[in-house]
Amino acid sequence: MSKTSDHDNNIPHGILNIVGSLKIIKKHKDSFGLIKELLSNAIEACLIKKEESDLSSISVGIFTKKSPDNKLLEIKLVDNGIGFNRKQWESFCCLGTTNKSKYKCKGAGRIQFWHYFNSVDIESSYKEDGVIKSFKCTIEGSDERVSFDTIQGLISSQPSSLEGTTITLFNPKIDIPFDNFTESSIREKIYQELLLKLLHLKEVSVPFEISINDENDYKIIQDDLPDPILTKKELEVPFRSLKDGLTISEKASFLVSVYRTKIKTSHVVQLCVKDIAVENIVSEFIDKSLLKTKTKTEEFELIFIKDKPDEDGFLEQKLNAQRDAFDDFYYNYEEYLKEPLNNPQIPHHATENF
Repeated sequence: MSKTSDHDNNIPHGILNIVGSLKIIKKHKDSFGLIKELLSNAIEACLIKKEESDLSSISVGIFTKKSPDNKLLEIKLVDNGIGFNRKQWESFCCLGTTNKSKYKCKGAGRIQFWHYFNSVDIESSYKEDGVIKSFKCTIEGSDERVSFDTIQGLISSQPSSLEGTTITLFNPKIDIPFDNFTESSIREKIYQELLLKLLHLKEVSVPFEISINDENDYKIIQDDLPDPILTKKELEVPFRSLKDGLTISEKASFLVSVYRTKIKTSHVVQLCVKDIAVENIVSEFIDKSLLKTKTKTEEFELIFIKDKPDEDGFLEQKLNAQRDAFDDFYYNYEEYLKEPLNNPQIPHHATENF
C-alpha cells in the first residue's frame, strides 16, 4: 500500500480478497439481485455526489447481452455518480465497511458479482482537485488482493471526461436464464424491488432517468411515479427504549411524506438519513400478514420519515452511533394509528390520523 498524505488519514485502507469472500458469503438464489445491487449502488453514488458537490439529475443506463441459446452473457451499468475516487475505492475494498456506512450499507453485496460471473470490469472517472481523473481495471474471481494499488498505476488525467462509473459483469460462471433480464422483466422488477429508492429520489427532488438497453418504451423516469398525498408534514415524536420500555426524555422533530401506489408492494415506514432511505421499520408495528393488505382504495402506503434539515439530525446521530440498525428505539405509533397495533383484523394505515 502506498504512503498517504495527512488528508488521507481517515480513509480506510482496504484489501479485498475475492477468493476468500466467496467462501464466507453465500450466493443469493435470485440472480436479479445483481442488477438490484448495481442500481442501488449507482443511485447512492449519485446521491453522494449531490451531497458533496452538485448533481442536477441522475442518469443510469442498464445494458444486457444474451447468447444464441437465451442465456445471460453480460450485465453493464453506467451512472453519472461521484466515481471511484480514492476514498470510494478504498471503501469498495473494505468488505463490510464502505464510505456509505453511515447510510447503512454494509458493502457485502458486491461479492455476488463473482458468484455469478468470473470477471468484473470497472471504468470510472472522478474529480480530484478540480481535475477529472480516470482508470479502467478488471477484477477476476480468482483475485486475492484488490486494493488501491490495483488501480494506482492505471489512473490518468482526462480533462474532457465526465464523472461517473461503468461496471460490466461478464464471463458467466453458470448458465443464467435470460428471461429475467429482458427489458420488460427488468423494468417490472425495478418497480417491485426498488420502488422505495425511486420514490425517495422524488422525495428529495432529484430528477432521474433509468434506461434499459436504450429502449424508450422501458425507461423509468420521475414522472412515472405517484405524487405524494402528504408532503413533509412536521411531526414531533416521543421515543422509548426497547431495552426497558421507558420513554426517552427527549423528543425529536421529523418531516413525514406519504405516497400511495397500486404497484405490487407492501406497506412501508421508511427511515431516511440525508438523501438515502436506510431502514424500513413497518414490520415492528404491523402484523406481517397485514403487510400485503391494501387500503380501501386498493393501494399500498409508503411513508418516509427524515430529520428536519435545521435540526441536529436525530436519525443520523442514532445511525452513525449504531451503523447497522436503529435497534435501541422505535416510534410510539399508538399515538398516530387509528386502531391499536394488536388488532389483527385490519391493516393499520398511519396516514389516517395525520
